[in-house]
Amino acid sequence: KLDEFEALGVSAALENVDPIGPIRGFMENENAITYLTIIVLYGFFVLIQFVQGISWCAMSASVYGWFFFKDNKKEKQTFPITRNLARTLFHHTGSVAFSAFVIAFCDMLRAACAYVEKQMGPTNNMMVKLAFKVVNCVLACLKKTVKFISYYGLVWVACQGTSFCGGCFKTFFRSEEHTSELQSPLQS
Repeated sequence: KLDEFEALGVSAALENVDPIGPIRGFMENENAITYLTIIVLYGFFVLIQFVQGISWCAMSASVYGWFFFKDNKKEKQTFPITRNLARTLFHHTGSVAFSAFVIAFCDMLRAACAYVEKQMGPTNNMMVKLAFKVVNCVLACLKKTVKFISYYGLVWVACQGTSFCGGCFKTFFRSEEHTSELQSPLQS
């Protein structure tokens, strides 16, 4: 068999193949470390939000089951958090992962803003300081809003079995209809 390959010139062609050539080419790039740092940081943010989303989804389903089926012996579960954790992992992992990606993107925006602010160094210009304060405030509000809608969208996913986008859509319009109930007692 080897003689047939050599007759075709395959062995000579295989000697010139570099299996990690693209990776070597990427690592020779001067910005490779920066790109890898961004990827690792985004992965860290996604991992944190994914773990929080899984726990939020599993606990929401457990509370839902306890509240609505506490008097029904047929529907009562022995280990509700464990069973709902398994159900979340097997049936709703994609929804939780998508919410983690969205929230992590907001975290990346905040980290990028903090990085730019740190790279600029101390400044005496009040307009620059004010601009960074405003941008930080807007990004913090964006993250809180996205996290609120995403997590309560996960409640819909856990309790009703809807899609994540459908749950977020319902959450957004429910919160819009009942804004007075969402205000804290100190604001009223």
